[in-house]
Formats: sequence, C-alpha cells, structure tokens
Amino acid sequence: MASLNQWQQICHYRPSRHPAPPAPQTYLQDASALPDNDAIHGIPASLAAAVKAHGADGGVVVMVVQPGERNAYDQQWLQLRLWEDYGVRTLRRSLAEIAQQGTVDEDTQTLTLRLPNGGVATPVSVVYFRAGYTPADYFGEEEWTARALVEESNAAKCPTVGYQLAGAKKVQQDLAAPGVLEAFAQRAGVGIDGAAQIRQLFAGLWGLDDMNEPGTKAAVADAMANPANYVLKPQREGGGNNLY
Repeated sequence: MASLNQWQQICHYRPSRHPAPPAPQTYLQDASALPDNDAIHGIPASLAAAVKAHGADGGVVVMVVQPGERNAYDQQWLQLRLWEDYGVRTLRRSLAEIAQQGTVDEDTQTLTLRLPNGGVATPVSVVYFRAGYTPADYFGEEEWTARALVEESNAAKCPTVGYQLAGAKKVQQDLAAPGVLEAFAQRAGVGIDGAAQIRQLFAGLWGLDDMNEPGTKAAVADAMANPANYVLKPQREGGGNNLY
C-alpha cells in the first residue's frame, strides 16, 4: 500500500513539528530522524522503466486486482502517477479476466489482452500483482490459467511465481535447513563465514509435517512450555494471519 504508507509517514511527521501543548515525550522530537518515503513516485518510475525495457509499442501495465477490489484508492494513485508522469496506461484486471481476454503469441511470447466491446488487442509490458497472494484469489481453473499465461509471457512480472514462492514459509524453512544457505553462499562468493553471519539473523523455522522428527518434537515441546517465544505462521504471504 505504497500510496497510503507515504501519507502515514506524513502523519508521523506533523505531530513532531506541531505537538499539542504540553508536548508528550512520546512524540518524535527530531523530525529529521524520519526516513523519506517517496513510494508514490518511486513505484510508478520503476513500472515505467520496466515498460520501456520491454519495448512493446503501446505496451501497458496490467494491475491484477481482486473482484470488487476494496483497496482501489491506493492503487489508483499509482495509476494516476504512471499516466501523468510517464504516459503509460494501466488496465485493471482480475485473474479471471486475464484468462478470458489474454493470449500469448507462440513466436514472440508477448501477452496481449483483448479489450471489451471489440477493442484491439493490447500488448502487456508489465503485470503488477495486487492480488493473487491468498488462496481465496484462486476460485477455479480460470485463475490458474491466467497465472500460467502471465508466467509463459515475456511481460515483466511483479512478482514472478518463483519470487512469490521465495516468500512462502515452507520455502523459507527449506532454505534455512542445514547446508542449504551455505550452498547458496558459496555460489555467491561469500563463503562459509558469510553464511554464518547471515544465519545469525535467522529466526528458527519448524514445520509440523513430521511430528516424530526429533527437531520438530523438541520445538513443539518448547513451544508448549514457552508459547511467548513462538509464532504460529500459516503458509501465507505477508505479515498477517499469524497466531501469537
């Protein structure tokens, strides 16, 4: 929610400049300590750069949204900046609409969307997912067909399936398993010492697939004895849906 987050930064900034008397000590005394937040310009600039790099004549950004989207105001701020600052059109589509209107050229791998009412097919340069992160977004085969179309195309994806899965708890658990991080660290040239430094920043991750596995049994027993030290996380994106 980039656009709304920028306003949140402003809401923190104003009390630090104009606190109600007497000024509570909890207010930030130095407004310069607040980091800048220019997401309302930064994200459209990145999307426009991806459109330019893709190079399709008249290429558009497709913003994937939920049917009956309730977060439209934040999203439309980005659309407005993308159009006014860079002249790039945004098409708002659900996954089902992409399946119904989209095709991928077998030779060029360009994704095009047929516009309603007999409109021309429009090339898609970027697919920007503002939906598709929760199981409830996949009602049936149409949604999976849309996701496959997007992945098979040469459009820039934000995110790709691989990048999205990297944020899944189960994948993170596997990446944190002994030896896995070290293998990636070796490829990246940071070595075992670098991997050890990275591991210092990791929280423990345990699945519940095999309750007889010694590490899982020990983690569950400790969680039952010390529940305040653990968070139960479902296989979901983002910071919500957790049990503390």
